[in-house]
Amino acid sequence: MKKKKYLTTVLIICLLAGSVLLPAADLSSYIEAALKDSISSRMNDLQRTVSTLQLERSELDQPEDSEIALSSGDISLSYGTNQTSDQIISLDPSVTISLYDYEASVSITAPTTLNATDLEVSSTPKISLQKKIVTYEPEEDTTLGDLEAAAAQMDIDRTYYSGLLSIEKNVLQSVKEILILEKSILVTENNIINAEQDLENDLKTGSVKSGSTAWNLKTNSIIRMNNSLIISQANLEAARDDFQEITGMKYESLIPGDMIQPEISLTAPELGNTKVLAAALDVEIASQKLADELSSRESSVIGDSSFTYLISGSYTAGLNQPVGTYDHTLQAGVTASNSDLVIEAGVSTVIDSTGLTPTVYISGRWTDQPDNREAFDVLSLSILESQVSAVGESYNYVYAQYMNDIQSLQLRISSWNISRAELDLEYDENTLKLEDADYAYLKSFGTAGDVQDAQHELQVVEYNRMLLNIDGMLIERDIKILKL
Repeated sequence: MKKKKYLTTVLIICLLAGSVLLPAADLSSYIEAALKDSISSRMNDLQRTVSTLQLERSELDQPEDSEIALSSGDISLSYGTNQTSDQIISLDPSVTISLYDYEASVSITAPTTLNATDLEVSSTPKISLQKKIVTYEPEEDTTLGDLEAAAAQMDIDRTYYSGLLSIEKNVLQSVKEILILEKSILVTENNIINAEQDLENDLKTGSVKSGSTAWNLKTNSIIRMNNSLIISQANLEAARDDFQEITGMKYESLIPGDMIQPEISLTAPELGNTKVLAAALDVEIASQKLADELSSRESSVIGDSSFTYLISGSYTAGLNQPVGTYDHTLQAGVTASNSDLVIEAGVSTVIDSTGLTPTVYISGRWTDQPDNREAFDVLSLSILESQVSAVGESYNYVYAQYMNDIQSLQLRISSWNISRAELDLEYDENTLKLEDADYAYLKSFGTAGDVQDAQHELQVVEYNRMLLNIDGMLIERDIKILKL
């Protein structure tokens, strides 16, 4: 029982007297601060917001302004003589009003002639309306768009949560760097103390004389260790500044006993993470693009549903006609077209003082196809088919990498568990050594230096355990990233 009492006293002195292990701090509070207030966290949130808004905008139809366009058209003026040598002036004004919202246009023309000799004016104004009519609207296939939207949303979520875990890892890496430097300073300070004591004992016993080669070598070694200590202390201050930049908090040293040892396990989904699922979606997207292209080729066969119709009509009336004569013309027509064929048909009726004259016309023509169209289509399909194969291979590669990452993490976990077991043994051994050194010193057959060395070794083990805990926490984050 006395041994345990002595040990408790020594450990308390060890923790309070050390220049490194001072006030306790909660590691989780550092991580929470970085996730809440750090620049990286704000940038991660903003990037997610921007990406989400861009995705929402991409799913909307491109807005179009309502417009009405006015066009003066052609205005021509000519002067000449007719067969009776009368002086004739011709004017041909026109204007077009385009109604884009309705896919329609109204054209107004008014060809006018002035007989300067007889002072007679003749005008035949004409108004025509053209309107596109689609008799069949193919049902839109939204499969491709849905797949692409799902892939985009998955990428946004993965990037965001991966960013959060990266912030946590940055905090842990920063703490790890500080702990490594604190441990280095602890070891260097202890080495300096031992070296100075050794040199002092050598001088007292006369085994080393001041100014001798041995004395110079030992003195220079102490100087080098002090220089190394100064560099490590400067690096520690810089590491603490970096930590404050990452978390927004001032670093306070951690007490070993307050750190919870992580219990690490890995149960990854067999179907894969979002990277694997995204690769699978790429296969679906490429396959859908190929299916859409094949479907469009099939639908290009001429059929009524594939035509777009343009309806036109006009009415003209002659003005300033001689008494007893009149001239009215009614016209109507339709043009039906698709990617391959254009068919035009129409009627025209002339009503004048001599009677009624109807006419009917119909015509058709094939649109010109380039000579290499068939070869181009074959290559286009081959490209799409190759893309399907390529993304299929990419999926296999991504899934294989996923399985390799699982195996690598399992090896890291196994190695970490072994290291933890070894450190636990080392901690128990050094605890017993400290108990023995403390007991021997109190019974006057041990030295204070032995107690100090035992304290130092136990502190080093404590640092190693803290560093191992940090490594375990980093593995935990890597497991979460793997599952994303």
